[in-house]
Amino acid sequence: SSLSKSRLGISTVEPVVQAKDTVIELLKSGQDESSPILSPFLKILQESYVESQIDARYSQNPDYNGDWENVNTPAFQGRLGLTSDGLPLYTIGRLTFNQIPSAKDVVCTVEKMIQHVHPCTEIPTQVPEPLQATLEKYPHQLRSNHIDTLFHIPDSPIRGILRMEGYTLPNEEEANKYDTWFLGGRCIPQENVSLEEWAKVFDDKLEYSLSSPMVAYQTVIYLDETLRVSVGNRGTVMIVQRE
Repeated sequence: SSLSKSRLGISTVEPVVQAKDTVIELLKSGQDESSPILSPFLKILQESYVESQIDARYSQNPDYNGDWENVNTPAFQGRLGLTSDGLPLYTIGRLTFNQIPSAKDVVCTVEKMIQHVHPCTEIPTQVPEPLQATLEKYPHQLRSNHIDTLFHIPDSPIRGILRMEGYTLPNEEEANKYDTWFLGGRCIPQENVSLEEWAKVFDDKLEYSLSSPMVAYQTVIYLDETLRVSVGNRGTVMIVQRE
């Protein structure tokens, strides 16, 4: 009956909505994405996603493409600690593969990360060998995977953006899995930052390229129109909201 369907809808939807809201609330309150407090709620999201049989590689509703902002700042290897406000501390070198020599030891806080994933028609200058055959077969599946990391150097007026240029292709064999690679990046000041202050820390070499881009991957474990949860090849959990 319609009543039983309605009850079924309530019983299956509400726990997912509650789990989603709880995950976001906990992360914004300062909980780490690896915290055991989050685990049961992430499990609810993952199980509901498995039941939905959605494959992010091909789904258009929900859509993998878009501009996504991190709810959490992932705990990458090399994190130096947290500020009193709960922001993670890294060196510029760690965030740029040591490609900006003048600032590789400068410590900064990561304030925000935004991932830009959009269909891409221009073939990148470098494609890792393991992915060349996939790109030749499915050029229409190529997407940008550019990441803007907004940072601040503590006790200074300097705020900048580390912009990494990357690309992604759906993995041919595994559902919900994307292979990614990065070609390089650049470091630019945020708006209203004094160029005079900026020059005290950064020299002119603020762009870099990677001669041998490595293939990484991320597996989507939950996706809807506003939230995506994925796990990287090093086990890093990425939880992002559509901008």
